[in-house]
Order: sequence, then structure tokens, then C-alpha cells
Amino acid sequence: MTVATRFTRLRRARDRHYLMLATRFTRLRRARDRHYVMVATRFTRLRRARDRHYRASMVV
Repeated sequence: MTVATRFTRLRRARDRHYLMLATRFTRLRRARDRHYVMVATRFTRLRRARDRHYRASMVV
């Protein structure tokens, strides 16, 4: 249980970091390049799938 809680806490910090980078990037280069935002969105989608996997494996 402690490992799952620590994993969740670290994930939240990482999410804030990626979100901050994505929003700053869109402000700086709004019209030129949206690739980074797409990568950040894809990362978030993959992270959700990974979280479901970890949660399922933690349930005993």
C-alpha cells in the first residue's frame, strides 16, 4: 500500500511538470508547432493506462 501511495504522489508531481511545460510551450510557439503538446497528451494517455495496470496488480 505504501508503494502505491508513493507512486501516486510521484506521478502527480511529474504530471504538474509536464503540464507546465506543455502550457508554456503553446504560449511561446502557438501557431508554429503543436507536436510537443501532442506528445504530452500521448504521454498522459499512456500514463493512465499504466496506472490502471499498476492498480490492478496491487489488488490482492
